[in-house]
Formats: sequence, structure tokens, C-alpha cells
Amino acid sequence: TRWVHDRKRSHWAKQPLYAITPSAWMRDLALSSSLFANGDITHVRNCVDPAIFNGRSREQTRVELGLAATSKVVLFSSANQPRKGAYIIPEVIRSLRSASPQHSWRFLFMGGLPPALDLTQDIIPLPRTTDEARVASYYAASDVYALPSLEDNLPNTIGESLSCGTPVAAFPTGGIVEMVQSGINGYLAQQVSGDALVEAIREVWTSSLDSRERISSTAHGVYSPIRVAGDHLKLFTKAAGGPAN
Repeated sequence: TRWVHDRKRSHWAKQPLYAITPSAWMRDLALSSSLFANGDITHVRNCVDPAIFNGRSREQTRVELGLAATSKVVLFSSANQPRKGAYIIPEVIRSLRSASPQHSWRFLFMGGLPPALDLTQDIIPLPRTTDEARVASYYAASDVYALPSLEDNLPNTIGESLSCGTPVAAFPTGGIVEMVQSGINGYLAQQVSGDALVEAIREVWTSSLDSRERISSTAHGVYSPIRVAGDHLKLFTKAAGGPAN
């Protein structure tokens, strides 16, 4: 390991080193490393297609899924992955039911179910699909997207949810803190625990957030393919010896 490390450092020091990270969090980690400390590390977000992820299918999809207008709909994704907080989700669902029994809860699952989850009437597993328009419709139909990731960079799912106008409740891990602005487009949990995530989810309904339309339009600006492509082009031009701007 030491030999490989020293070999890389020796070769990389002889020429300019460029790298792109989706989050500022990862950029800062790279700059703190011994290999990338002297590199030109650029933070460029991933992009989201606004023509697909826009929330226009909300009402139609809620009807298709049998979701009443009064239902409180929480969406989870990749809920069978430990690093995505799979073990926390059953606890979160039980706590939401217990804390607010007056609500008609519906829990949608996109891309797998967590272990040890009882398939009760309010649990709705969504069919697997590679159709991005269908994925967008699931975000749009939900009232909040909950992501208890224990580690993450800049999750595409958060950008997609916000682009559909759906607020996000998540743990303050990795690049997630750069995406979710508490009180504006969702809530970050105060700590990494089931109780904290439950409180963040409940805050979505009890506090004043931006409208779904404003959340969507803001996300379209942040994750615009044109903006992201322009940022990449600036770095490629600079690396090729052209003007930086």
C-alpha cells in the first residue's frame, strides 16, 4: 500500500492534477488528502432533467396508487441497503404511527424493502422500473422523501425529489447538508437517530416550507443540465490550457 501511494504521489506531482467531485464535502476531503492536496479539485453537482423530474404527474399518480388527498405519504428508496439506514426505517414508521395516529399514513418503497418490516396495509411496495418518468411520478405523488443515509456523497434521489417539488427529510451526512435547507425545502434531522428523523418528517407538515412549485423551480436552477455542462466545460478548457472562464 505504501509503495503504491508513493508511486502515485511521485508521478502525479509532475503534472497538473484535475478532479471533479459532486459535493463540496468530497472536494474538501480530497484537498485534505496527501495525493490530491495540490490538485485542482472542482465541485460540480450532478444534473437532473427538468423535462422529466417536474412534479406534473402528482395528482394522476396519487389516484393510480389509491392515495387519498388526506393521506400523509412518505417515500423511501433503496431501503434494503444498510448504508441507506435500512435498520432505522421500521422504527421510524412505528414512531410516526404512534406519534400521530390521527393521520392516514402511507409509506411508499421504491427499490426494495427494509428487513423485519411487517407488510401492513399502509406499506406500499412500488414496482421496480427503469422508466425515469415513472420514478419521477413516485416522487411527485409523495408528500415527503425520507432518506436516513448513514453515508452519502450528493444523492441523486434528493435532487430528483426536490425537482419534483417534494420536500426531503434526511440525516445530516456527507453532501446531504448541501442539498436540504431546513425550513425551506425540507428538514435535516438534528442527529443520526430514528427519533430525530421522525421529528424532521413531522416538521414538514407542521412548519412553513416553500411551496412545491418554488422547491421545484429552485432545484431546476441548481441541478440544471445546462449549468452543470457549462461547469464541466470550464474545467476541461482550463485543463487543456485555454482560458479558465
